[in-house]
Amino acid sequence: MAVIILGSLCLILIWYIVRLNWQMRDMQKQLKERLEEQSQSIIHMEVNSKELNCLAVAMNAALKIEGDMRVHAEVKEKQFKEMITNISHDLRTPLAALKGYLQLLEQCGLTGKEHRYLTVCLRHTGELEKRLQQFFEYAYLLNKEDTPVLNRVNLTRLVMDAMTDFVPAFEENGLSMRFKGEQDGFYTDGKQSVFHCAGEESSLKRVMDNLLKNCLQYAVGEVEVIIEEGKETLGKCSRTVCVSIKNKMHQGKHPDVAKVFERFYLESTSRNSSTGLGLSIVKLLIEEMEGEVFARIEEDVFVTGFCLPVWEE
Repeated sequence: MAVIILGSLCLILIWYIVRLNWQMRDMQKQLKERLEEQSQSIIHMEVNSKELNCLAVAMNAALKIEGDMRVHAEVKEKQFKEMITNISHDLRTPLAALKGYLQLLEQCGLTGKEHRYLTVCLRHTGELEKRLQQFFEYAYLLNKEDTPVLNRVNLTRLVMDAMTDFVPAFEENGLSMRFKGEQDGFYTDGKQSVFHCAGEESSLKRVMDNLLKNCLQYAVGEVEVIIEEGKETLGKCSRTVCVSIKNKMHQGKHPDVAKVFERFYLESTSRNSSTGLGLSIVKLLIEEMEGEVFARIEEDVFVTGFCLPVWEE
């Protein structure tokens, strides 16, 4: 009789443990679904366990706080996007009028001193116009809802064309550029290394422009542009192609690689020749094309770039 009772108790205990394990797996599943769907659902319990019930109550309280914070962050982000858009629109018209009147003044027979003052005004107006255009572009990218159509892009040619366009500006700033293909050379096995990626050509041109403009502001000496097959995967894509831009930094300059792609980030607040949006725009465009950006420091060399899926025929 004792054996039967003991056996029954063991069976009940085993059944209870199995139910607890099932409930734990079910809670894990509910948490995963909540995360994937970004929903506000709570964790439900089907097993009557005081300890698990207390855990579920605590988890639901934490999830409610997290959900409220996420909603608040989304509202603030939406307000920020609207503010950027409104500022960009509101300033463009008066700035265009100001520039127009300044250009008219050039035709009014000014003295040498007056003309020098006007030249300074026009130069600063042009700089303000460039910054405002970058704000406008950033606001547009933040608010647009359509996703880019990815096509086959000859990334090797696009990178080289971008470098060619920037040669005069680099020479004017005392900089030089060098292209480096896979396996330490422009040619691989006697043939030019050509990489094709899945992307949107106009967006990639903008990405390269912003990366090279960043070099114009912060690089010293030679800038090395490298294109090679990536070592890591991107989502479901097993093959990637990466573009890296390496440049030596001014002495004493140490950008925060964890923040360089954040909007309005400036390595030094004393330098005000940048809006801090160039690399943020790079990040937005690359992520729209299902790619990733990266930044790191190798001794005194700053490395930044991006990876995109290889175009599969």
